[in-house]
Amino acid sequence: MHERMMDRSTRPAEEDMVNRIGQPMAEEWVSLRRFLAGTYHIDPAFDAGGKRYGWNLKYRVGGRPLCEMYPEQGSFTVLVILGKNELRQAIDRIDTFGPLVRQAVEESHGFPDGCWMYIRVSDPLRGHQDVGDIEELLLIKRKPPRSKVPARERSRHAAAGADHDQRNGSRTSAATSSGCSPFSTRVSACCISGPRIASTSLEGIGWADSRIASMVSSSSSTVEGRVGR
Repeated sequence: MHERMMDRSTRPAEEDMVNRIGQPMAEEWVSLRRFLAGTYHIDPAFDAGGKRYGWNLKYRVGGRPLCEMYPEQGSFTVLVILGKNELRQAIDRIDTFGPLVRQAVEESHGFPDGCWMYIRVSDPLRGHQDVGDIEELLLIKRKPPRSKVPARERSRHAAAGADHDQRNGSRTSAATSSGCSPFSTRVSACCISGPRIASTSLEGIGWADSRIASMVSSSSSTVEGRVGR
């Protein structure tokens, strides 16, 4: 259990990593990779990890390390390193974390280059929450980059918004003049809080992870087939 990929002679493919983790934890692996790709717009680097740690994915932002992900048999481990100020922020919100990340924060040991936390995600019942807590730690460590929209695009969107407001104003005036209330339509809204979406859908993963999504889906079908037999 929790055996890592130690063969340094051959770099594993993404499919190999997903298969090593297996279901249901492979979905949480993909979920975290989706978060990293969508939030920080970065690709990971494959690293052999030496004799002790095994193959892993290293994520860096602006030349600085963000986290490392280690695939394991039935689980995966995430390394998050927080500086003193970042650790203080995590401690301030310790009550918002689940048991796994709370324990990692409380028991983290300080080193000159920060506090190292190896967090193993292995519980199918708490995996979704554990990954969400890890995402919170990453947001503490590094804020997402601001989206850069070209000036031409900003002008185009501003013009489209003004045109939309003008059309809506005309419709409201027409409805009022006809004796109808422009607010007679009931509108319902749904809000999603937090940096993660609770859905386990693997659609829209983007870039290279689209292949991982198909791998996980294929793995799910295999598991279901075995259960059926």
